[in-house]
Amino acid sequence: MSDKSFLDWIIKPHVSADQAEAEALDSTRNWIEVAKEVRTKEWAEMLDSMEPNYLWENGAPNFDPSYGQRQPALYVYPEQNKDPQPRGAIIISAGGGYMFKSVWEAEPMARRFYEAGFQTFIIDYRVQPYTIEDSKNDMLRAVKYVRYYAEKFNIKPDKIAALGGSAGGMQSSFAATSFDYGIADSDDPIERVSSRADAIIYNYAAFSRVGLVAGAGTFSFEAQQERAKYSADVNLRHDSPPFFVWQTVGDDPRNACNFCARLTEYGIPFELHIFPEGPHGCGLADGGHRFAPYCRSTVRWSQMAIEFLENLEFLK
Repeated sequence: MSDKSFLDWIIKPHVSADQAEAEALDSTRNWIEVAKEVRTKEWAEMLDSMEPNYLWENGAPNFDPSYGQRQPALYVYPEQNKDPQPRGAIIISAGGGYMFKSVWEAEPMARRFYEAGFQTFIIDYRVQPYTIEDSKNDMLRAVKYVRYYAEKFNIKPDKIAALGGSAGGMQSSFAATSFDYGIADSDDPIERVSSRADAIIYNYAAFSRVGLVAGAGTFSFEAQQERAKYSADVNLRHDSPPFFVWQTVGDDPRNACNFCARLTEYGIPFELHIFPEGPHGCGLADGGHRFAPYCRSTVRWSQMAIEFLENLEFLK
């Protein structure tokens, strides 16, 4: 997908609801700046109400304070599980094109799945100008962190799911394609446990970064190789965990269908749901946010995902 089509598809619709800002915009550059400013402010306000669990005690690798972002961290939301019985865990990665993170894909989803019986975490991963490699490492570290502190969080260490939409889906996929089973000789005890998620909930995700490039003379093998490093469909493994995949007709369902065809080739269990209504980035599709409009069919996805995880014994 070209940068222009990405902006038209995702970024502009998310800003256009803010009419005062949108009416003043006259260039793509301004759309990006306004989107980042508005969403970054909303995200910061959300995090200020929660307590961080920093993924690295002494600071993240390649962290640059001049970028103005926080240390990558996990946030327990809405609260710590106080039940005597350990729960399955879900790490939630909000989308935003690696330019920002969207609150309607974080708090509401965390609450929905917490109320269904899971211990939920929101990850604050790094975005641009950090590289996707840095963002990927944040995700993998988050899975290790939750697994290492399973007793502290009262969760099942073998029942950790990663959930995300759009770029957050891409983040979640790293725990299915780029994981390790622990680095036995690491000086850091957290690194000695596995970064493999036990299930992936893939909401209108960024399935692939490779493919046809619009415009004559724009193809580059080097660029394709770089994109392929982070494409879930290219990096699937025979030991990748089960996937729950959903998308809407208006969000080009070919992406989800093609990805699930790849899952079939690898023998990876999955569920696929294509809903008839809803825009990209519609979150819970329950009407709880202006970017999560109520969609009669699509709103069912979260209950379906809960049942998918129940079948994997996350709630037993």
